[in-house]
Amino acid sequence: FSGFWVGVFAVGMAYAIALLCFRPVTGEAAVVGLCQISFVGIGAVATAQFSTTYGLGIITSMILAALVSALCGLVVGLVCLPLGQLYAAIATYAFALLADQVIFTRPTFSNNDAGVFVDRPTFGGVYLANDQDYLYFTVAVFLIVALVLFLIRRSTLGLRFATIRASRVRASSLGIPIFRSRLALFTLGAGIAGLGGGVIASNQ
Repeated sequence: FSGFWVGVFAVGMAYAIALLCFRPVTGEAAVVGLCQISFVGIGAVATAQFSTTYGLGIITSMILAALVSALCGLVVGLVCLPLGQLYAAIATYAFALLADQVIFTRPTFSNNDAGVFVDRPTFGGVYLANDQDYLYFTVAVFLIVALVLFLIRRSTLGLRFATIRASRVRASSLGIPIFRSRLALFTLGAGIAGLGGGVIASNQ
């Protein structure tokens, strides 16, 4: 492939990492969350802040950004999940609007709308300056996240999530903590979205 298409594939894989967040949220927890892209943005902002303001490494910044997004997902999930499907969707959409107006417009984060430069990461002692190396990096991250989700689905936890998805009454009668399980999945999805946001930010 030419350099142009390698760059396109690298961007596509970066976004694919972020889109994996829908697997635990909608696929496992059956939650219609309308703020997942906001967690992606939070991950991108946090990665930029950790790497530029605090001078941390890019990969370290991405991991910390995923944790920040997961924490935001935990807070949002605590508020939204008890509301039921319809109102949870409305509440997550309200959070997305709030994040767009309050978080992403702050001059500290947007650099007065000029944007913040996030450098490419160094992985295994190799600086991923060109698009081909970065494509390999994004594919590796995608496969790791996808493998983790696959292992969760095949584990005992995955069986619990499947039971909740099939019948909450049955799951409750079996003693499965429904709210905590769905909250854990929502938090995991937010963390994956934040990691994807960090990868996207580093690719710009």
